Amino acid sequence: MIYDQLQLRDAGFLRLKRMVTQLECPWLARDYFKGEIVYAYHRYTYGCVTPGSIAVSYLEDQEPFFQLPLDSLEPAMARQC
Repeated sequence: MIYDQLQLRDAGFLRLKRMVTQLECPWLARDYFKGEIVYAYHRYTYGCVTPGSIAVSYLEDQEPFFQLPLDSLEPAMARQC
């Protein structure tokens, strides 16, 4: 399932459902692996996020932000205790 930008932004923290490489997204500082967690970024992006992508960060609403393809992310579910 591909989630839209609003669904992912509302989810807060997100899980990569596939690998995203620098070959696919040359602006990334490194490759991102399936299962990694990132956070939806809700602050200003100054129009830097391209269609089909979403702004994310390593920590909740903290800079720096970067963009990942929408089809690479899904809402991460809270773990059951």
